[in-house]
Amino acid sequence: MGRIFISAAHGGKEAGGIDPGSIAGGTTEAREMILLRDLVVTELRARNFEVLAVPDDLSAAQTITWINSRARQKDVALEIHADSASSPTVRGASVFYIASNDERKSNGELLLVGLLRRVPQLPNRGVKPDTDSGIGSLTFCRQTAIASLLMQVGFLSSPDDRALLQNRRKDFALGIADGLASWSRTIDPNPG
Repeated sequence: MGRIFISAAHGGKEAGGIDPGSIAGGTTEAREMILLRDLVVTELRARNFEVLAVPDDLSAAQTITWINSRARQKDVALEIHADSASSPTVRGASVFYIASNDERKSNGELLLVGLLRRVPQLPNRGVKPDTDSGIGSLTFCRQTAIASLLMQVGFLSSPDDRALLQNRRKDFALGIADGLASWSRTIDPNPG
């Protein structure tokens, strides 16, 4: 069976200091994603998946190198983020995939549906090519050697999304685990 790599965004050393990611409501994106990632890992391991959690002190480039040095053909990789916007009314979850890759788009849909089934109060922002991201190209989607997706689990800048994440973290983790399990089985339908 293919293994699952999961990275909690931010927390590593970028530009000479620790990168907290978004900051809102007395918390950081790095903290919230680490807490969520740890629950996803526990849930997937309980379902007998082999999961590798990327160390939290790695930079974005080091994260990709760490995954690529361990990756095997049937493995998948997910990086989880919490988005931020200038308006607190902007909400919802989305998944980004490498542009022009219909298989990865389909994988992203499995992942997003998994989350939204468990947390239906979260608006669906869709599955999007990485060219639609704010920076126009996502290194995690493009430089990771195995099938990879980047998920925005909600907006940390939205009090509603932040409250959902903090009060229903287990549901977020179960939904992401559901999506990852479905995606992994799609990549490796004949495990063992």
